[in-house]
Amino acid sequence: MLISIQEQERPKKRNGWNAIVRFNNGAQHHITISNPFSKADDEELEWYFEEHLEFPFTKNVRARNAAASITT
Repeated sequence: MLISIQEQERPKKRNGWNAIVRFNNGAQHHITISNPFSKADDEELEWYFEEHLEFPFTKNVRARNAAASITT
């Protein structure tokens, strides 16, 4: 199955981005894509991927919590 997502050039919505989704080059479905994370979640994931993975020997509980939030 081919899934394509194309951002629309229309103005960005307050809580997301306009996009078109197509499955197997079929009909276009207009959607809004929004960030599922809060600002605090974003900052924690930024720390996890940019700092912790470079030196993963400290702050193990914080790292475990950040990693678990990705699944959520």
